[in-house]
Amino acid sequence: MEINTSPLRREGNECSPDNNIYQKYIKAGGRKVTTGSDSHLYSEIAVDFEYAYNLIKQNEKGKVGYFKEHKFIQISDGNKIN
Repeated sequence: MEINTSPLRREGNECSPDNNIYQKYIKAGGRKVTTGSDSHLYSEIAVDFEYAYNLIKQNEKGKVGYFKEHKFIQISDGNKIN
């Protein structure tokens, strides 16, 4: 699942998907989480990622990473996000 922070830049109060959907993903056994910001400007890259990481930290089962050649590369777990 990608947690995208672009709605926060557009005066939203939640990422997309919101916390409710993220919790359903975790309850259904989902663990792999990536982050995105839909940035089109250099200044928007990774904006509000702290908000997304705090959402992931709330449920320690999420594993943060990225995909390379269709394989998930884990870079952190829900406990150790910096």
